[in-house]
Amino acid sequence: MQKIRLILYGFTFFFSTSFLYQHDWFLFESNNFSVIFPKKPETEITTTPSDLGDLKVEILTYDGSMNNDENYLYAIAISEYPDSMINSSITSKLETFFKNSIDETVKNLQGKLLSEKNIEIKEFPGKEIRVDYGNGLAIIMMRLYLVHNKVYILQTITETSKESNSSVLKFHNSFKLK
Repeated sequence: MQKIRLILYGFTFFFSTSFLYQHDWFLFESNNFSVIFPKKPETEITTTPSDLGDLKVEILTYDGSMNNDENYLYAIAISEYPDSMINSSITSKLETFFKNSIDETVKNLQGKLLSEKNIEIKEFPGKEIRVDYGNGLAIIMMRLYLVHNKVYILQTITETSKESNSSVLKFHNSFKLK
């Protein structure tokens, strides 16, 4: 009887604590990187014009607004540039590359750059920016990494009052290169 009671208490404890976790996140893995999303992301491959010609862009998105998530959107975009034009090893072009990328992003969003800082991943250069969107409506946090000739752009969009929620950092910090 004591064993049954102990097993029952153990089961009750396990069952009750399982509700403490919001949900299991979805691990997305490719040959080059991994990242977690709150749920399985949608994938889209598109082509976008640039000064260097048309670029293929792979975009993974999870629309949190459809599922009462604390963030509106989680996304990562990956694009590959011509190796001879943009590469993390061509250090003389890095400052201009990141400045132009950030300026163009802020302009396209019709937002205001709130902060910018240098970051890196496995010694590859990057930038983290925060953009005010819609005059206080939302905060867009982005991390841009240049890995050889590939650019990885992680992005979350959050209601301004919820900017500091843990899911933003959980998503951004989960990005790993292979």
